[in-house]
Formats: sequence, C-alpha cells, structure tokens
Amino acid sequence: MNNAEIYGDEKQLALLRRAALLWRFLREDPRYSYYGRVVSLADPEYDALEEVVALVGLQGASSCQYLPVDRMVDLIAALDDAGIQSDPYDMLRSQDNSLTLAQSYLTSQSVPREIQVVQLDSATAPDLVTQVAALQRDCGVMPITGSVMRGQDQPSIFLAGLTDRGQVVATAAAIMSNHQESEHATEAFWGLLATHPDHRGRGLALWLGARAMVDAAEQLGAASFFAGVRASNQTSLSLCRKLGLDYCDKVVLACTDRQVFGSQQLSK
Repeated sequence: MNNAEIYGDEKQLALLRRAALLWRFLREDPRYSYYGRVVSLADPEYDALEEVVALVGLQGASSCQYLPVDRMVDLIAALDDAGIQSDPYDMLRSQDNSLTLAQSYLTSQSVPREIQVVQLDSATAPDLVTQVAALQRDCGVMPITGSVMRGQDQPSIFLAGLTDRGQVVATAAAIMSNHQESEHATEAFWGLLATHPDHRGRGLALWLGARAMVDAAEQLGAASFFAGVRASNQTSLSLCRKLGLDYCDKVVLACTDRQVFGSQQLSK
C-alpha cells in the first residue's frame, strides 16, 4: 500500500494501515472482503461473533456483510457485551433491471458540458487522488485507500467529475470487493457517492453512479451490486432506487472498538 494515499484523522489513518496489512494475509480466503476501508466478514451464515470480534480486535473496526436481518439483534447484543459498537446499514441490492436502468439513464442524460468524468488508475496524478479524498471527507464519506481507488489492490471503477478548472466536484465507485470463489464473487460494492454542495441538484451523483455500474459490468464482469445505506439517509435511498437497488433480507453491520473510536461513526 502507498502510505501517502490514505486519508482521514489519526485514528482513521491507523485503521486503514492495519486493514491494508491484514488484507495481505486474508485476501485468499473467500470468507472475507475488502473495498479499501476494513477487512469485512462476507460469509456470516454461521456463528459470526468470534470472527467479527477478532477482525475488530486486529483492525479497530470491521463490518459484517450479508447478515440476515433476523440475526441482527442477537449479534448486536453479543458484540455490545464484548465492548464493540454496532451500527446497522440497510443492505440494498440491485435487481434484474438495474443495469438496464443505468444504461437508459446514461443514454437519456448527460453531465453538464463543463464537467469531465475521469476514471482513477495507476497513472492518475496524486494531487487528483488527494482532491477526491478531500471532497469525500467534506461530504462525510470516509475515503478508501488510494490503491483501491486506482484499481490496484482490488478491481474497481472509481470515477471523479472535474470542472474545466480541474476541481473535483463528484465521485462514485463500484469495487469487486468479494473473493472470486465467494458466492458473491460477481456482486460489486457500489457507492462512495459525494457531490460538492455547489454542484448538487444537477444529477452528477446519479450519472456517475450509473456509469460506475455499467463500466464495472463491462470491464470487471460485475453482474450485480450492493450498497449499505443508513435508514435515515433518504437522499441516498432515493438515488439507489432510481437505479433499481432495493431492500433485501440482509444488513451490513459496521462494528468499531469502543476503546479506539468511542461512539464515533466512521462514515455517513
């Protein structure tokens, strides 16, 4: 990992470093996933408690993805007894028509003329990656590592919208976060949407989000997508539904060590 391309406060920087190092050891195990923040448990069909406690202990935070809703309350209680703060996100998953909706939106709409859309990769200037991270932090989104933004540490489509003056004003991404032997191998994490306040209401997040979906399908083989959204985030929920992502019987449970982060939420 390029240590120069991690972003956040002191505790978040330490978390990202620990997670990137842990991923080197666990990346060949299909039980785990990673999209540039923390190594997560992606196979909680058995007793997940010990796994999540261990992952949080090693990193300071983790998440339990694809957790059945009917097991959430018991797991939250058990994690609380272990000193771990739990923060549930609704898991929205794409439907059969999601890619069609995304393609139709891109065909019928375009970004404003002064906005250039670029995909981050190994050749992207470091200053641009830093700008992307700064916008996300300003929007309450915890940035992922630069190596994942660039598609180096995980296959990814990370898009940024730039003004004609080179200012980053919007972002969206789709990342193949699951192991290739996982039952969720072709389901991409989708999100990391952020829009500069001066450019909201112009459809940038929806356009970049649709483009990330289509590009991930064409370039990375993504067949479906999921996002974790707080129940209170009605703006994100509305955007997800426009692209055919909807509720399912799973949740994403974000978990943090109270001794490290207290009650701090890592991302909106």
